[in-house]
Amino acid sequence: MVATATTLQRLSIGGHTTTHFLKSSAAAGGLLMRPFVDSQLSPLLAKRTPVILDGPVGSGKTCILEHAVALHRQSHPDAVVVHIPDATEYFDGRYIYSAAPVPTGTLPGTPRTWNLPTATSALLGSIARSNTKPAASTSISASYAFGTSATVDSGSPLSALLAIGAKDVERAEDVAEAVFAELRLLPNAMLAVDAVNALFSSSMYHDHHSHRIPSRHFAFGKNLLPFFQAKSKSVVLGATSRANPRYPATKQASIAPAAVVVPVPALARAEVSDLLRMYRATGISASSSGAAPIDAEATGELPMDESEIDRVLLLSGGNPAKVLDLARAPTAF
Repeated sequence: MVATATTLQRLSIGGHTTTHFLKSSAAAGGLLMRPFVDSQLSPLLAKRTPVILDGPVGSGKTCILEHAVALHRQSHPDAVVVHIPDATEYFDGRYIYSAAPVPTGTLPGTPRTWNLPTATSALLGSIARSNTKPAASTSISASYAFGTSATVDSGSPLSALLAIGAKDVERAEDVAEAVFAELRLLPNAMLAVDAVNALFSSSMYHDHHSHRIPSRHFAFGKNLLPFFQAKSKSVVLGATSRANPRYPATKQASIAPAAVVVPVPALARAEVSDLLRMYRATGISASSSGAAPIDAEATGELPMDESEIDRVLLLSGGNPAKVLDLARAPTAF
């Protein structure tokens, strides 16, 4: 579902204080801001270019995405932020699904649209809970009617739409279409999707002929794809996941050619040094010499063996996940 807000914290590392410290389930021990974010990622997002982070398993794509979300929330506290931590959840077969009614006048051969009503309703509820104030202060641009008993007038708060979809599973898909259409009009809104390659792959659901249904044929996928097709004024960021081979991103270029794929670079030596110092400061690791962890609020230099930094860089190849493994068990490698 939608991730809850993550805040940035202050931490003294190596004699200087950084505000770019993120505690997250995806970043055990925390994450320091990488220069890559300021030099490559932020300029693209500022131009509202849809960006997809790519790289091998453990390269830090998820952590960078989460950091970008936290920075956006910090700099735009009144903006609606939709952070989907795992898009594969919606396409792996766990939810009830059904074929949507065929609209009158649909041409023969038009792909059928499929619904995930329960999942969509839960998603709308999550968006509402994680954006209580922004959704209440954001006015919608059009009027919407969902049957005869549920109408929302132009100028009403976005929260009014979200409330209908969160409470009424039967109307959830129609409400979601309206909600994402409104979000695409908001320059400061943000959509961040991890494992975004699931949108460009086939789902684990099957049609009436036992064929796997492409994710883009679900109403959920149709609501998200325009963001990655540069049909939005919002900030749009995705990150691929290579952990699950069932969702290759081979069709991404043809489905969302406007999205810029940005490879996540390996950590430089200075970044490995800062990470190791941070893990010492937060108590995640001690040095291989057995030194005790240092208080996260401590000031001054954190002594590091230069040869240990070189060893970790060599063994990890600059992969953040491997750096963490080496920091946790410095004598095991």
